[in-house]
Amino acid sequence: MMKRVFATVALTLLATAAQAFDLDGVSIPDQQTVFGKDLSLNGAGTRMAMGAKIYLAALYLPSKSQSADVAISTPQPRRMMLVFRRSVRASVVVATLRDGIRLNAAEGEMDALQPAIAQLETTLNDLYETRPGDKMALDIAADGSVNIFYNGVPSGSLSGPHIGPAMLKIWLGKTPANVALKNELLAGANYAKLGKERTSAFDSLFEGFSP
Repeated sequence: MMKRVFATVALTLLATAAQAFDLDGVSIPDQQTVFGKDLSLNGAGTRMAMGAKIYLAALYLPSKSQSADVAISTPQPRRMMLVFRRSVRASVVVATLRDGIRLNAAEGEMDALQPAIAQLETTLNDLYETRPGDKMALDIAADGSVNIFYNGVPSGSLSGPHIGPAMLKIWLGKTPANVALKNELLAGANYAKLGKERTSAFDSLFEGFSP
């Protein structure tokens, strides 16, 4: 059954959407089908680090929303799609995702998330390194579990129910990767920047900065 679900979603990832818009030379589909549910593009933007483009991010939801809480907690399928713009070691990608989960987790939540985070690390470390144009889809199921696809190929699954919302908080939580990107993903919302932008392992790609 799981293989059949993976195959269906993989075909969806590779299908050409009827409509799309261009973001930095990349065609971003207006619609995607995840776990049998038609999703619409909620918003998209570019993840920058030290002035360099790391990846494009696109968020797909059942219906348009500017609310981070709605996007994170709705008990329906969602998709976060990343399109890498440069080569990045898998260990760096893992570090940024793990830190993003940790920085947005409630007190005591990390213990419950640890088994799924270990699954995430195993899945992504097998990739070794991203290449420009590579696509990673994080498909969050209604039960909070996550299926990961890399260039349309099933790469692993993370057990719910907490890991799906925790991963969305990397971009949409109170301590997001980047507030400007958070607002772009949330259909042009206007969340205010709270304090200094957090650094991440992506900054270690550039001389003079550490993870």
